[in-house]
Amino acid sequence: DGNQFLRSKSMHTFTPDHRFSQTFILNTLHQVETETDSLLQTGSQQITQYVYTYNATTALQTMLNQVWHTTLSAWIPQTTDSLFSDASQHIQQIVSYRYDSVTTLWQLEKQYQYSYVPSGMIQEALLQYWDSSLLQMQDYYKTTYLYDGSNRLLSAVRFLWDGSSWLPLDMDSFQYAASVRPEMYMNAVWDSTGWLPSTRHVYTYTPDIQISTDQQDSWDLGLNQWNPVAIH
Repeated sequence: DGNQFLRSKSMHTFTPDHRFSQTFILNTLHQVETETDSLLQTGSQQITQYVYTYNATTALQTMLNQVWHTTLSAWIPQTTDSLFSDASQHIQQIVSYRYDSVTTLWQLEKQYQYSYVPSGMIQEALLQYWDSSLLQMQDYYKTTYLYDGSNRLLSAVRFLWDGSSWLPLDMDSFQYAASVRPEMYMNAVWDSTGWLPSTRHVYTYTPDIQISTDQQDSWDLGLNQWNPVAIH
């Protein structure tokens, strides 16, 4: 097809029996329509292909994952995702199906739902799994995001659904100075009574806002203090 462009690249590891390559087919808007990944290792080859389609507004609409079956000389579907976006091309929902090779039918598996703050930043990401006995989606996992007035991420909190309520799991928090890059990142875990510090990174930057140093610390529960782990 003269309206498509072919691009390929190969990447090698230090072992001579291991090779990974990717081939892309792009449409006229230079969006990837097909990606083929080939892994050759110790004489055996595994080929995986991803096929993408787009809607009239150029937003990603479907993603198909399939693997090459050497004996059958055919592509065998694995999973497919259908994406639904709003007028601003913000993804609102992703519905995932898994291919049943026995029945040769697509089985509904899970869905992701997203909401956004007025500035367009993601506010919540919700994961639900299909319950075939109840014939409905069941809550499983979600992440909520909080931003400052400059749309800088302040926190990301992850929750797990226990059947009746959302249980906090862990939280990433960020502190800033004048830069859009954080001066500190901290992870904390929920211990049923409150947030318990776990790890943190303290950053310094060069004048062009590239990381100059990254000090990594871990929380010492017994001493109730941060202990240095490494600095890069």
